[in-house]
Amino acid sequence: MKRYLLRATKTVFLVTLCLVAVIVAGCVRHSGGVWYFHEAKRPPGWPELTPVDEVQLKEYPAYREAVVKMDTSRDPQSSMFRRLFRHIQEKDIAMTAPVDMSYEPTNEEPQINSMSFLYDLPERGALANDGDVIVRDAPQRTVVSIGVRGSYSDEHFKAAHQELKTWLAEQEVYESVGPPRYLGYNSPLVPFFWRYGEVQIPVAARVGDTSQELK
Repeated sequence: MKRYLLRATKTVFLVTLCLVAVIVAGCVRHSGGVWYFHEAKRPPGWPELTPVDEVQLKEYPAYREAVVKMDTSRDPQSSMFRRLFRHIQEKDIAMTAPVDMSYEPTNEEPQINSMSFLYDLPERGALANDGDVIVRDAPQRTVVSIGVRGSYSDEHFKAAHQELKTWLAEQEVYESVGPPRYLGYNSPLVPFFWRYGEVQIPVAARVGDTSQELK
């Protein structure tokens, strides 16, 4: 009896291990030098990912997004996510990655002020508010971006944001033109140490600078 139970336990363990390996192999993708868990497609024309701890200039196409502002609940990220998820379910819109978490443009403690889900196509749906969900078109933009591995915490955001501010201060071509954002590519189903994200600041060439490349 003991031998039978031991053999059965080993079989279940091996089957479970094989299933986990198949799931992981099917979800892991490579983009821009980054290995990450692919859970949802990106909008069309979306650039490749930014390597972890590396700063890059990137161009993003215009896209449509659904946005909610932070409320006063005790867990604002979860609340905003639920409202957005309900919106795309009711409108039959596919889930995409990343989720955009925009922060207040301040040098004090970081604070998320809105969250956005990106539509799978820029012409999907209509530009009409859905309760407290605002549907709008985001313009084409240039950003300075840094890849981040780990949980989507204020601590990770703050450290990455400081790296970007240091990078901007050390060059003379680009300047910040908007609030920072944290792009989260993974759901809570992915272990926190494997989650991938990008912290970004929108930038533009300084007034009077006509160069197209960094000096």
